[in-house]
Amino acid sequence: MKRHFHITLAAMIWPGPIDGPHPFTLFKILTPLLIIWIGILPATFVMALFAALTSLYFYEAVMLEGSSDLVNKWVARLPNRFEKALRYGTMSSLIPLVLLTGPFPLAISFRLLDYQKSKARLYLILGSFANALIWTGVVWGGGLTILTAVIGKISLL
Repeated sequence: MKRHFHITLAAMIWPGPIDGPHPFTLFKILTPLLIIWIGILPATFVMALFAALTSLYFYEAVMLEGSSDLVNKWVARLPNRFEKALRYGTMSSLIPLVLLTGPFPLAISFRLLDYQKSKARLYLILGSFANALIWTGVVWGGGLTILTAVIGKISLL
């Protein structure tokens, strides 16, 4: 029962393309709210820390005994290119995947590649911070800054 709970929680942390692209995930809701509430740089750090902690939990959950069947089912539901990158990728080929999609696919790839645990944890933390810098800092932060400027100019007219 405990193992099933951890795997279910892991699936809820990163629904990603496993169950189809969800328009709203925890990260997509929390990121703009944090940027509006505390600013771009603090939100980037908070999201990086949150992503690092949840990706480490996700990694440990997919490493549980008996979870390999579920992980294989998840990977089979991913787009072909994504699945090939996870199954046959090397560390250097997985870096762009982490920067674009986050550390959760990297956790699955470490499970499939039977990667060394200590290195996997380090790369998950580094990947979380790199991904948060790109997505929270640049994409969401830049987008909300531009949107605020446009709304400000429209209201002046």
